[in-house]
Amino acid sequence: MVSLSALESYAEILVQWASYRFVIVSEGVGRRGSMSVTYHVERDQGIGDTIVQLFRTRAPALIASVMAIKDQLALEQPPHPAFDWLFVAVLSITAGAVDVIGFLALGGLFTAHITGNIVVLVTHYTTGGFSRIGPMIAVPVFVAALAAVVWVFKDRPKQPTLRALLILQVALLTAFLVLSVALGPFRNPGSAVAASVGMLGVAAMATQNALVKLDLPGFPTTAVLTTDTVLLAIDFVTLVRGNVSPEETAQARRRIWMTVPAIGGFVVGCAGGGLLEIHFKLWALVFPVVMAVIAVPLSGSISRSIPATKAHFPRDKQAFRNSIAVSQERMVSKTANAMCISDDAETGPIA
Repeated sequence: MVSLSALESYAEILVQWASYRFVIVSEGVGRRGSMSVTYHVERDQGIGDTIVQLFRTRAPALIASVMAIKDQLALEQPPHPAFDWLFVAVLSITAGAVDVIGFLALGGLFTAHITGNIVVLVTHYTTGGFSRIGPMIAVPVFVAALAAVVWVFKDRPKQPTLRALLILQVALLTAFLVLSVALGPFRNPGSAVAASVGMLGVAAMATQNALVKLDLPGFPTTAVLTTDTVLLAIDFVTLVRGNVSPEETAQARRRIWMTVPAIGGFVVGCAGGGLLEIHFKLWALVFPVVMAVIAVPLSGSISRSIPATKAHFPRDKQAFRNSIAVSQERMVSKTANAMCISDDAETGPIA
């Protein structure tokens, strides 16, 4: 992208060095033997004027055209750059597997669909047949873990932060696996030990939610399906109606390309995690740990963001033109002032 500040700097250099030349005029010897020297700046009517005139008349329109073409090409490029869709699918598979394994092995604890614990908790306590503390503390633990991650990583550079949060998630899921295998299977899923181990899975999913919100703006959520289902339906309706701008159509296709892997990945993770838990019990947690490890190198091959729905190019182009006009006015003001510096140097008697 063309840097406006760089262009302004180049313009200043062109005006100051291509449009002017220094002429040293000797005024002769004074009465006391001193020599008066005047450094006079004269306008060079040669190539400097031509360069500056070309810059003032042609550069703004040319740069605006280049930026317009670049924006159009960005909209027309394929809707799946890099490995965005694969990265989203891997994260969703991880969340789906952890959610199902936790639900089956820890007595109905949701580690990813965290608000589901509220429904389960209220339903069982209302009927008087539930005494497990896992769903009771899951929401506060999730909020606390999410707040801690945001507090620490909010204003840090995005790429290092994304990698660090993915590694943190791997560490939490690994601890979840190790403690689950060491202390399980839990004959009493409502015990404090089982609930404490389950909170490691909750913290891992809180970290995954945080990294998507902090470092992947515009990406679909990878730990819940409700929001993704709503967005997918809206984008499908947008394409079917067809009475929207080309920019909105391209962006709707891009979001669909990203949302479908998120939903499909979660379903695959749920199915795989459920089958593995039935046959291998808590050892099934190896599956989401492996997927989380795969996500770490994949994070370096993603495009990092999805364009917003509203196109901002016309406003940016107008701002660019206004800035060029202001820059031109400044340069004209500078060139209108004569620069003349007089220096009477005492050189002593001239032999």
